[in-house]
Amino acid sequence: MGVKFKTHSAVILWNCLFLLIFSLISFVNHYNYRTYSLDLGLYTRILYDYAHFHLSYGEVFREIPENVLSDHFDLMLMFLSPLWWIFGNLTLLVAQLLFIVSGSLGIYKLGLWMNAEKRTAIIAGVLFLAFFGLWSAVSYDFHSNVAASCLLPWMIYFFKRQKIGALLVFFILILSSKENMSLWMSFVFTGLCWMERKNHYRRRLAVILAFSSLLYFFLMVHFIMPGISTSGKYAHLEYSALGGDFPTMLKYISLHPIESAKLLFVNHSGKSANDWIKVETWVFWLLSGGFLILRKIEFIWMVIPIMAQKMFHDDPTKWSVAQQYNIELAPLAAWCLLETVSGKSRRFQVQLSAISLAMTIVVTVRLCDHTIGFVDKTRIRFYQEDHYRSDFDKIGLKRAMRLIPDSATVSAESMFVPHLIDKKAVFAYPIVNNADFILLSDDIHTFPLSRTEMALSINDLKKSSHYATVYVKNGVYLFGKVKN
Repeated sequence: MGVKFKTHSAVILWNCLFLLIFSLISFVNHYNYRTYSLDLGLYTRILYDYAHFHLSYGEVFREIPENVLSDHFDLMLMFLSPLWWIFGNLTLLVAQLLFIVSGSLGIYKLGLWMNAEKRTAIIAGVLFLAFFGLWSAVSYDFHSNVAASCLLPWMIYFFKRQKIGALLVFFILILSSKENMSLWMSFVFTGLCWMERKNHYRRRLAVILAFSSLLYFFLMVHFIMPGISTSGKYAHLEYSALGGDFPTMLKYISLHPIESAKLLFVNHSGKSANDWIKVETWVFWLLSGGFLILRKIEFIWMVIPIMAQKMFHDDPTKWSVAQQYNIELAPLAAWCLLETVSGKSRRFQVQLSAISLAMTIVVTVRLCDHTIGFVDKTRIRFYQEDHYRSDFDKIGLKRAMRLIPDSATVSAESMFVPHLIDKKAVFAYPIVNNADFILLSDDIHTFPLSRTEMALSINDLKKSSHYATVYVKNGVYLFGKVKN
């Protein structure tokens, strides 16, 4: 073990450093009530349901129950559910950090297999960890596409080594994490088909996996997910600039290629506040390894579905550098760096890798400092005092939560939901569903209600004949149902 640690000490130490930083971001946010019903509360409740061997129907954010697989076909949560019994409501945050470290190690192993200089392989792994999209994702709850993106380096590693069993395990895990990952994988493997065009075996394997990915995506969004949805439709076709369904979107892109290309860069929301958000994301990406991707046609191809899903969307948040919407770019940047320096001189490898890493770090510092698109800086600035302060009286909140029995149903404000997963049922307010308890605050974070609407709700509950005030202190209110 001593020899192995000494051989790989640099990569281990770098991963430990980033693991510490990401822990300070992720766990501190959760401890200070900066994780929310969407998405950590919802996903943890799904995990809890699976751990107790029953399906989940999304009662956290839905008044009418519907199988959560109709929203996102995410089986990753099912695979992770046994960990609930070890880590409780921290399970997904712990798992996400482990996936991230695994992704960095996968980049390192891939680099060594490609005969990259050892320092280059280490730098590529650190570039992955320093990528702005990964930092944005860590600061904003848990998402299965983060886990899937971190598995990509291992899948490519086993593909190149022609280890079919391990390759299929990672391929299936990625596909099962979210239905749109399969569309991305179809582009990844068609890109690999071109990259490996001189290797008959790997080229044929890439074709098979590309076709399998596309077939999986087609079946999911056209048959399986609409089939279990109460609406009978796929829920995430929010691309009004292109049309309302897949055929219309494809027709528009085919008939209007120039206008479609413009949509990748210009604000189509009709609100001037969203100007330059797309441009900022492109600049961030180009400086964080994207400039290398532009030199390789196969990597440009792999980026297409990621940028198209982002920039064509109706929601400007998805265009931005915030949240989890850029995570897929992180492994591609590190992998492309390795492909670019492969076979080059040792000096060239180290110099280009160092320059790429330096630019990536500068961009991530910019993410933490100032952005055009909204990024909650308190959630990501682990080096500032504000990050470690909560807007709430944490002792009082814990006292209020202890007054809620495990057998009770509770409706709670968004930031309280992830801390109440082990109750009989938990709903994100204003969904009440005749809950036994309602937990609210007069804090500014009242989404989806306005602050005025939340104040009116609290006033109404104070006067209600159906609920009595159980606890009130420092702006936190717990109401309990009056028993007849």
